[in-house]
Amino acid sequence: MPQETASSAVLRSYSVYTLARLKADPVTADLVDGLDKAQTMLQGAAAATDASSDAYLEALAARDACDLALDSAVVRAGLAALQVAGNRRESASYRRLFPAGTTAITTLPLADEIVAVRLLEGRLAEETEGTGPKAAPPAVVAARQAAEAALARLSETTLTQGAARAAELTAREEWRRVMRKVFGELTVRFPDDRRQVESYFRAARVVHTDVTVSEPVTPAVA
Repeated sequence: MPQETASSAVLRSYSVYTLARLKADPVTADLVDGLDKAQTMLQGAAAATDASSDAYLEALAARDACDLALDSAVVRAGLAALQVAGNRRESASYRRLFPAGTTAITTLPLADEIVAVRLLEGRLAEETEGTGPKAAPPAVVAARQAAEAALARLSETTLTQGAARAAELTAREEWRRVMRKVFGELTVRFPDDRRQVESYFRAARVVHTDVTVSEPVTPAVA
């Protein structure tokens, strides 16, 4: 049997070999079905983990892009407010909108920045332009909405990835259980021939992996 840290692809390679040996021998053909099901389950679970990992990374990239876009929108809004204030950061009109400047907003974790931007939008709405209230710059609103959607998507994919990894771990445990069962059945059928029993299995190799399948995901939700 391969090491516990071996990847699911490596596990599958062992059962592919064993299945071929079982199918080739009429004496062991009845053992094929259970192992074939375990192998199919493992393969599907591993594919689901890979897909969920890809989706997570795509959502992470989208989150980071939206974070940067929101920062830029806030900075541009701050520059516009500064221009109206005659480039005087200490002016009352600028301080009403940006009490601590734009950096105090853009350096926040994204979830907190979204809250701060919503408050900024409210302050902008309280300002007057002509005879009516001045709406928040469309670029700020659009960037904030995109960031909210990206953050929600990242949270969703984090949960999906965790569920997929848990399912893969279950499939790996079932694969090992069935492989041990096959070994036990073979020892009953060939009680005096250890070499014959072992011939149905690949020789285990030392396999090193950087991350085991059971390692929890560290959410990168800001």
